[in-house]
Amino acid sequence: MNYTENYQLPQWVESDRVLMEDFNDAMEKIDASCGNCRIKMGSYIGTGTYGSAHPCSLTFDFPPLILFMNVSNKFSGGAHMAWFRGQTAAEYPGNINADFTIAWTENTVSWYQTYDSGDSGPAYQMNVEGVEYHYIVVG
Repeated sequence: MNYTENYQLPQWVESDRVLMEDFNDAMEKIDASCGNCRIKMGSYIGTGTYGSAHPCSLTFDFPPLILFMNVSNKFSGGAHMAWFRGQTAAEYPGNINADFTIAWTENTVSWYQTYDSGDSGPAYQMNVEGVEYHYIVVG
């Protein structure tokens, strides 16, 4: 019998006898390698606020490691973000003046930005009132 390189899972050849023990061992290895990864998709509705006194935040039932966000509307111009745990700053796509401040706690990621060009502060914070923002988080 051959085994895969990364997880040492069995790769039977025609002459091998498939044993329950080998199969169960393979399933345990798969479960152990995948069982620690969590993925959640969701959305939030913007409140129209921005700035350090009004951060946005998302809380999960597991520690977030990567947060992907997307909005496609006339206010935010189709912004796409990807933030990684430990990252404390990011730039709004296409605007070097709109810098995000990002904070990570056990199960929460929060962010704000202070740039405002006219009434665009909430848009640059991805928090326009009534607009739906979508996210995928991996933990």
